[in-house]
Amino acid sequence: MEEQVKSNIEVIRKIANTVQEYNRDGLLPFSLPLPPSDSSDMNYFKGIESPKLIHWISNDKEDINYPCGCADYQSRLQVVNDVTDKSCRDQSMDSYSVLATYETGNNVSDRRFRLETFAMFGIEEGASTDGEHTFVQLDMRDILDPQYFMPYVPAYAITGGKLAMFKVTSNSVGKRANQEDVDQVQLAYDNMISVLSKLDATFDNVVMLWNRVKDLDKNERSVLMTRSKIMGWDRPLAESVLEINGVNDTIQGIDERTGEQLYIELIVVAQLPS
Repeated sequence: MEEQVKSNIEVIRKIANTVQEYNRDGLLPFSLPLPPSDSSDMNYFKGIESPKLIHWISNDKEDINYPCGCADYQSRLQVVNDVTDKSCRDQSMDSYSVLATYETGNNVSDRRFRLETFAMFGIEEGASTDGEHTFVQLDMRDILDPQYFMPYVPAYAITGGKLAMFKVTSNSVGKRANQEDVDQVQLAYDNMISVLSKLDATFDNVVMLWNRVKDLDKNERSVLMTRSKIMGWDRPLAESVLEINGVNDTIQGIDERTGEQLYIELIVVAQLPS
């Protein structure tokens, strides 16, 4: 478990490092001051020392084939709290803060892992140009192989405009009695588009998606494949798939078309047009 925390924080710092890499290549929608040539940290920007973190920790039972060394959520939480502090300081992110820590079930597609971590950086010296609002996909160039398409990206650099955050399910925009044969996931996406249209936005404005899922073993394929395979939306997002923990968390509601429990909730972040 300790190594999972350490690895996540190292990757977060790697993602942050790409900001200056893109800046040096003129690929950001704003310009940052470059570190002095004699600087010990050529990837520094003001704000890199203070990421805002969210941890999702699985309460799934210990796997004999892939043990993490902690048997339950509480023991994993203690390790995450302890190791996050040391790892952030080791990565020169001393002013980090943990916004929240959530208990999940299986929180990633690869069941060997018990932790997923989200990070947000305020790039304090960046300035948008002429009020332009846009976002730029950031990839970790040292490990990205362009021959492989991945349905997600490590991060986006966002500037200008406003961000809208909302959640939707298959019930969010009312009953769809004429769509009994449509999967809950597809209908949730349809409802997401309806909300976005009321904000004068489209799927192209979405930058982040958290998929909250009930019974991931049963529903994982639908959650992971519907957007690209069924709907033809192959633009990658910064994205997580998180199973509700089955203890004190649930997705509220019944599918109005089938009478079955809802199993998917989308938490969406989109940049709104000016």
